[in-house]
Amino acid sequence: MPYRIVIVEGPQEGESYPVDYVRGTIIGRSPSNNIFIKDRAVSRAHCQIRVDGDKCFIEDLGSTNGTFVGDERVTEAELHDGSVVRIGVNRFKLVKYDEQVMADTTAINGEAKE
Repeated sequence: MPYRIVIVEGPQEGESYPVDYVRGTIIGRSPSNNIFIKDRAVSRAHCQIRVDGDKCFIEDLGSTNGTFVGDERVTEAELHDGSVVRIGVNRFKLVKYDEQVMADTTAINGEAKE
């Protein structure tokens, strides 16, 4: 089942991004990352989310200010549907979704598919 990152707090609140199953998803301040966060408290390449089988993990990439899952600073941790991660002033949530349900909803709402 696919995963998405939904920003739930911070300047980019409401933005949503798919997790790249093949290469992982790098989050950071550099525009070359999969998810570009406009926050000076976020390192250029802050953390990476990767999928291994049916599990999802986050790894801090040596950031200055840390990666937090809930209130705990982590270097690596397993994420679950609904896990909340904080980097800088930004909070995002990992969301597991059904591709067919998303496609049906998108078609009903008349929005473009990814």
